Amino acid sequence: MPSLSKPNPFGMIEDILAFNSIRGEFLDAFLSAGWYRMGKFIFTTNYIKPFDDGQLFRVFWLRYKVREVAYSKSAQKILNAGKGFSWRYRPFETSPEMLDLHDRYRAGIDFQIGDDLEEFSEIRASKIYDTYKVEVFDGATLIAVGIFDVGDNAIAGIKNFYNHDYARYSPGKLLMILKHLFCLEHGFDYYYPGYFSTELAKFDYKLFLDKRATEVLYPEMDAWVGYERFAQHWAGKKRKV
Repeated sequence: MPSLSKPNPFGMIEDILAFNSIRGEFLDAFLSAGWYRMGKFIFTTNYIKPFDDGQLFRVFWLRYKVREVAYSKSAQKILNAGKGFSWRYRPFETSPEMLDLHDRYRAGIDFQIGDDLEEFSEIRASKIYDTYKVEVFDGATLIAVGIFDVGDNAIAGIKNFYNHDYARYSPGKLLMILKHLFCLEHGFDYYYPGYFSTELAKFDYKLFLDKRATEVLYPEMDAWVGYERFAQHWAGKKRKV
């Protein structure tokens, strides 16, 4: 059974997999306990193996306290640069333009990503999750898409992809900002962007909105704690080893 930082509020794993729908307050509860979805399944972990050598890296789940976020200078710069684009939020469904954009995005990266968009469509049709998308346009051209799940009190950022020709606009981070703006508009308290690692810098972008409004699920304290408190405690813990 996956590791949890506190007792599993959902009972045995067989009961979890028996859920036909993980929406609303159920999704909120899973997220607050450190569970996240991959495809149609939901899981939790404290470690990942991102490379072929099988080396383990520690990870920690993150969430933003939506109304406390004050954008960093870099976030504000990205938002200002993106004001020449337009965007819209809709329930998730695919389109030929989106499928083409996703294929081109995958061809331009040097790491593996899971979940093709047709699988997202099947999951949406099964109504397991309440999934939305934010689409970004340059004129009539689709240049970026962010996918997220919606609960009663929180959203979970699931996937971002974009046209690499627009890399100078930091479209992945722009999509994070747009998901946060969705939370503000609809009154959500939390935005869960996934996990980051104290040992791998590739996940640091998930902290860029505002570290002061970020909480970390910290098993050593059995609680969600502010990022600064976590960083201080973790640094002290590492020095004692």
